Amino acid sequence: MRLIRLLVFVALWIWLPAQAESLCKASDNLSCEGEYVELGVLANGITVTNYTYIFGEAQRAALRVIFESKGEYLGMYATSSPGTTIEGNCVIFAGENPDEGDRLCLEAGSLPQQVWIGGEVYHLFY
Repeated sequence: MRLIRLLVFVALWIWLPAQAESLCKASDNLSCEGEYVELGVLANGITVTNYTYIFGEAQRAALRVIFESKGEYLGMYATSSPGTTIEGNCVIFAGENPDEGDRLCLEAGSLPQQVWIGGEVYHLFY
């Protein structure tokens, strides 16, 4: 069991930095100095990654939810909080009021141009 855990750790140690480097080069709106945390995979196979970049003297944060499929960057949304879980083809945002939008769901397998989360509208960008 320890050997399996060690192998998984080593595989992630090698794979995650390579994935982050690939993502940060996919868009001018991402920094390689940011933190990339894979949230999971949607039912349709699209990988979802939370991105956080802390910058400036005031330590402001840029939050993004990034989508990719088979290593191909699809786009992202700037959000006020990271995604917390995945249900089917939806990214769920905890602490948001469902009446004001608490999920980002793919429509017919593609990313919507805009989503409503926590009473705010967020737009797909690249």
